[in-house]
Amino acid sequence: MKYNELMTYDELQKLLDDNQLFITVAELQGLLMGLYSAGLDFDDLSWKKQLLKQLATSDPLPEIIDAELRKINSILCEMITANIFGLDLLLPDDTSSTVARGEALGYWCQGFLLGYMQLTENTEESEEDVADSLADMEEISNIDLDTIGSTEADEKSLFELTEHIKVTAQLIHSVHGQSPANKNETLH
Repeated sequence: MKYNELMTYDELQKLLDDNQLFITVAELQGLLMGLYSAGLDFDDLSWKKQLLKQLATSDPLPEIIDAELRKINSILCEMITANIFGLDLLLPDDTSSTVARGEALGYWCQGFLLGYMQLTENTEESEEDVADSLADMEEISNIDLDTIGSTEADEKSLFELTEHIKVTAQLIHSVHGQSPANKNETLH
């Protein structure tokens, strides 16, 4: 299963907004990746409980949202546990403005940090590489949207930033995340 089997980014965002779930699609995926990078088991109930905690809702989610969230989580778990780690960030497509994509990268990193810190309970990181990677994520989460234009250089910078985020998330997951051998066989 791949992200192209989901609703579009904009459709997903509208669905979240229409149901007063105050999170962006990018932030949602970042949050889940942060949870898994902090050591969350690949247990279906575990991820959902943590996500609902972050969304500060105890109300049941509408079936369509629940189904899309399950798909997003399932695809993410497949990427994390693949023989070759290949993280594909859930972001607006390339036809969206550079500002919109830059903003989504900032939200992705913000979500990652929220998820990671939620499980690690904001404890000081002892691994220097992880601490540096978390600092990078924090810096990217505060991206200055006024500095993003629509030039070829801006496109290249966004691409490089996206790749850096992927590597950074992978590094953090490799230190604290569950290994594929510990993955439950069935993901719902």
